[in-house]
Amino acid sequence: TFILVWFGQAISLIGSGITAFAISLWIYSETSSVTLFSLNAFLNFLPGIVLSPMAGVWADRWSRRRIMLLADGGAAASTLFVAVMLFSGQLAIGHVYFATAANALFSTFQKPAYAAAVTTLVPKKHFTRAEAMIQLGTQFGGVIAPMLAGFLIVWLGLPGILVIDFATFLIAESILLLRRFPELA
Repeated sequence: TFILVWFGQAISLIGSGITAFAISLWIYSETSSVTLFSLNAFLNFLPGIVLSPMAGVWADRWSRRRIMLLADGGAAASTLFVAVMLFSGQLAIGHVYFATAANALFSTFQKPAYAAAVTTLVPKKHFTRAEAMIQLGTQFGGVIAPMLAGFLIVWLGLPGILVIDFATFLIAESILLLRRFPELA
């Protein structure tokens, strides 16, 4: 179960990273403003700074699988919102800021639930290995996502990247829906 969940989350993380980078490029290409570009980065980190302590407590007390499902679903909804605005020709910077903040909010709750799920999905003797896999997936996503975004934005544009991101959410959500986590004591 852990390997499948890890795979789904790693794929989703790469998709989200590609979208985050591509949206930042979109902001800069639309406005030529480093300030507006930087504000998007700030909104990407603000929810984590403010809410991480509370998110960790919830991950310890609630169903980790349910938190991950809700967080991934919420992030998918924010990506879908950007796609709808883009395809309708109404995408504005404010929409992007809203989606970025929402995505960061959901990620703030998803990350501790995912990390805490290790204790219920993996035998104690494999905790270190599982945590190393999570870190590998996170760091790999952080390195490969901007590279992929740079190539994909040229070939597919922002619409294609949003479709890829939504597909990666579907992979992660499907795995979480199909696999059960042991209940917390």
